[in-house]
Amino acid sequence: MTDAKHNLAAALAEAGDLEAAAARFEANVGDDIVEEARRLSGLGVVYKRQTRLEDAAAAFDASLQLVEASRTMAYRGNCAALLGDLPDAEWRLAAAAAAALKPRDRADALNSRGVVLEALDRPGDAADCYDRALAAVPGHAKAQANRDALL
Repeated sequence: MTDAKHNLAAALAEAGDLEAAAARFEANVGDDIVEEARRLSGLGVVYKRQTRLEDAAAAFDASLQLVEASRTMAYRGNCAALLGDLPDAEWRLAAAAAAALKPRDRADALNSRGVVLEALDRPGDAADCYDRALAAVPGHAKAQANRDALL
């Protein structure tokens, strides 16, 4: 999938036309492994927004079979949480945070892991994740709000 095709599909999703975005992502299968992983991850994001969670999980899994990108790992972890598999979600989000090269990606994964840890009734571990997210990205709004809500 070329950058232009990917950008069009992503723009359609951003504009809220999820059906058109999904159709673009589905149709533009490519030969390049990295681009195909990016297409599948984008498709998973659209499916997740459509609440097609099983389809989203499958798209993320297919993407991760090609390239283990930390952001896609986090998307898959969040999908596992929405599907109700909190232990799997916690494990996936921990792996995503550890693999993240960008501070923002690390902070986002840590914040999501904190939310899952709260749901697993582990508030101390959740607080640690929020603190680590805030250390990675000072002022991370969601991590700060979640940390404040624990008090």
